[in-house]
Amino acid sequence: MEAITKHFEASDGINSDYLLRELMMRMLQPNEKVDAYAEDIELKVTKLRQAKGDFADWQQASLLLSSSVRVFPDLTREYANWLNSHDRKTLKLTTVLQRLRAAEHQRQQLESQSQPASRATAQVAHVTSEHQDKGRKRSKQQRKRNKGVQDKKARTNCGNCGGDGHWWLECTETTGKPLKPELERRKKDRAQGRQPPASLVNSVRVVQVAQDDGQSRGLFAGLSLTS
Repeated sequence: MEAITKHFEASDGINSDYLLRELMMRMLQPNEKVDAYAEDIELKVTKLRQAKGDFADWQQASLLLSSSVRVFPDLTREYANWLNSHDRKTLKLTTVLQRLRAAEHQRQQLESQSQPASRATAQVAHVTSEHQDKGRKRSKQQRKRNKGVQDKKARTNCGNCGGDGHWWLECTETTGKPLKPELERRKKDRAQGRQPPASLVNSVRVVQVAQDDGQSRGLFAGLSLTS
């Protein structure tokens, strides 16, 4: 028990094994800045060294690269290939930081280039959705109009045969009965765009109104509105 207590209270209460394990488990996160990640690693390495733990600069550089595999897998793969022909102890911390910052800058550029395409895709989807909504509304309105026409026809008596459910213009096509002579003439007039003649009563009324209006003007023609 005493040996365990001495082990955990060594180096002013800081356990180097715990610090080393915490350092080795530290990974670069997808949305984390490279500089913030490097500063956190530097802080943990400093604490480890203060606890009389050994951790060289090349080890810190190697850790920065290997712990960035989630975010920069290509760079980590390049480092693994580099180790096949180089001694890892020759790895420079400054060089690793430069490579990580360059990879971060490249990733930011790719993300900024992909954003306009994403917005354009979203706009196309929005416009397509609007067109589909408008098309559905038009179809619904058309069905409503058609239903209104059908309901009106169902309540209408044919002027040709007296039956229900169709108009006199559709009578021959629906029932096979020929149109009455006067309806046949109306159908031809419609086809030729001619309006039916005004009735004699309406003509007489128009003439009478015109005559009365002329007589009224004659009565007031000799009067002065200022006298």
